[in-house]
Amino acid sequence: MGFLKKLWARPWCRFVLAAIVIVGLLPLLFSVLHIATVQRIWWLFILLNSLFAFLGGIYLQHTRASGWWILVPAAIFALLVLWRYADYNYWFCAIYLCLGFWGLGWGQTSKQVS
Repeated sequence: MGFLKKLWARPWCRFVLAAIVIVGLLPLLFSVLHIATVQRIWWLFILLNSLFAFLGGIYLQHTRASGWWILVPAAIFALLVLWRYADYNYWFCAIYLCLGFWGLGWGQTSKQVS
């Protein structure tokens, strides 16, 4: 139990868990619930995952975690696309990376201004 408590105290652990749930499990849940492809792409891939990538970058900068953790959501999504979805969805990996790094820079800029 002490090991899990120490692990949970690290900011990257919370970020990776949130990435697994939002980027990895929610698309599968949307598929199981038979939500239309257009709705899944719009609400999940474009809005929710993009917002998570941007806010995840700000969170990583705020907690001073290493910036390379921003690669985790894109990697999870790339594996999900490889396994389940059409090849055009790989573009979202690049978009998530750009938004994540933009969030990292945004968090750094807002910290300098304060």
